[in-house]
Amino acid sequence: MLDTLLNRLPELNPSENEPFAEDKLNRSQYAYSLCNIIDAYSDTGCVLSINGEWGTGKTTFVKMWQKHLQKNNYRTIYFNAWETDYVSDPLIALLGELKEVLGDTDKFKKVSSTVSQLAIGAVKSIAKHKLGVDVDYISEPINNLIDGYSKQKTSLSDFKKALIEYVAFIGDNEKTPVIFIIDELDRCNPHFAVKVLERVKHLFDIPNIIFVLPISKKQLEYSIQGFYGSGKIDAANYLRRFIDLEYELPKPDIEQFFNYLFTYHGFNKYFKNSSPNPNDVKKGSELFKNLVVKLCKHSNIDLRTMDKLFVLCRLVATGIHGQRTKEMDLIFLLCFIKTLHYDLYCDIRQHNLSLQDLVYKVEDTFPHQLLNDDGIFSLDYHTFLFVLGQLLHSYNQYHNNFREKDVLPSNDNNELNLELKVIDREKLTEGLNYATSHIFNWGNIKEITDKIDLLNIL
Repeated sequence: MLDTLLNRLPELNPSENEPFAEDKLNRSQYAYSLCNIIDAYSDTGCVLSINGEWGTGKTTFVKMWQKHLQKNNYRTIYFNAWETDYVSDPLIALLGELKEVLGDTDKFKKVSSTVSQLAIGAVKSIAKHKLGVDVDYISEPINNLIDGYSKQKTSLSDFKKALIEYVAFIGDNEKTPVIFIIDELDRCNPHFAVKVLERVKHLFDIPNIIFVLPISKKQLEYSIQGFYGSGKIDAANYLRRFIDLEYELPKPDIEQFFNYLFTYHGFNKYFKNSSPNPNDVKKGSELFKNLVVKLCKHSNIDLRTMDKLFVLCRLVATGIHGQRTKEMDLIFLLCFIKTLHYDLYCDIRQHNLSLQDLVYKVEDTFPHQLLNDDGIFSLDYHTFLFVLGQLLHSYNQYHNNFREKDVLPSNDNNELNLELKVIDREKLTEGLNYATSHIFNWGNIKEITDKIDLLNIL
């Protein structure tokens, strides 16, 4: 029977009293720096981006930071743009969020009364022109267009004046600035993402509103290129026109996150049950940690993907007879390959490669920092090459007729008959010798991949 497993990390709902109680990455320190930035721009307003790649914990951080701001009497709005990117114009959604936080007052009614004029355009006259209407009939729409432009210009001015009054004062008491967090903008469809940027910069560029955009710059630049239908547009320069200040959220500490996932997904209990000897448990846990941290760190794996790897690896571990931890390094490596390098995984699973070709593929796939680990290599210190030795040994046990007996060393005196472009020969040989001299739970690679593909989960 399977253990009760968790399929992902839970959605965070930070405590109002202790916003950073669940701060697993020690990021509370950055909140104070951002608060100082908010205070410095409170009178003028600005657009602040918090930059970080997808899956690095930006949303978790800004949700905790928002609670911290509220605790310190700042007025905040959290708006998930991705949930509303089906709307043609985000203006109404942005105003709706303001209304929810600041209230439906007479000053808000004054703001909303100016909105309709901002939507007036020249669609009718352009359509007539495209349909080939006589020039005589165009003069009136053009005059109307000019008049409409003047009205829009006046309406924009009225809108900003009304918005300034609404945001700056409530009940005749001056308040702190409004911190408007627009999250997931880099996941929206390109039209909506660009329209949000335009609305924020052209309509909401007023004192007392500070917009915070947690984004992956690279992904948002792709959206801009998609909106304009060209990869040649200078999207980085275009984006700088909308963002006044950029804050680079430091990369997460992979080792800290490993410790959290290791406990959350029950690996601590799994390793504890593997042996009655506490020293063996500690050693096995440390060796597993060393591999995972190095593999994820050097491969720049984001936190979300790292969590998914733990989920799959723990599910596979549950299907193994007994608590066997010696195989967990190889299981995690194969889960990693399946998730991020699926073509290579298929070649391994189907045994499409010779051992030499497999080594070449590994050298082309993984960062050289892993293939040339400077750490002390011993039985007490697992490196990537140690686990690679397990992979090559298991791969070579697939079927007797495929076995390459003269390629791998059978003892310390035999040489490794493989061409290596990057990998350290001595360390790989030592890893292979260890793999061949220890009895693991499986004999060949197919039995392992069957577990990973959930074909044999008991």
